[in-house]
Amino acid sequence: MQILDRPPKIKMHCVRQRFNPKADDISLFLVLFEHQAKMMNIPAENQVAQLVLLLPPDIVQLITREPEEDAKKYEYVKALLLQGFKLSAEKFRQLFNKHQKASESTWYDFYYELKNYLEGWLNGLNIKNS
Repeated sequence: MQILDRPPKIKMHCVRQRFNPKADDISLFLVLFEHQAKMMNIPAENQVAQLVLLLPPDIVQLITREPEEDAKKYEYVKALLLQGFKLSAEKFRQLFNKHQKASESTWYDFYYELKNYLEGWLNGLNIKNS
């Protein structure tokens, strides 16, 4: 019997809750997904396949209507989801300005959420670090 020296395969849907469009923020959900995908060493070409396992069927249908080559690209799907949920630069600005720390969340969570909203706002305005 040969023992392989490979880490066990862990599926994203086993460690991450499904996206709830009525309760969750899509931009924050995607950022958390990206961090977990990086920690789990999920290759870029497999990220969309892992992401769709966490999305409701109606959102998955939206992705499958796109051209096959585009639907395989995570950045394309991410932009599609953000556009579908209408998270424009203005919406990120509003989220950033109105966001308050929830009593059950940590200060680190609050910082992370604010940082995400600010980055979404700046990216929407095409402002890059120089």
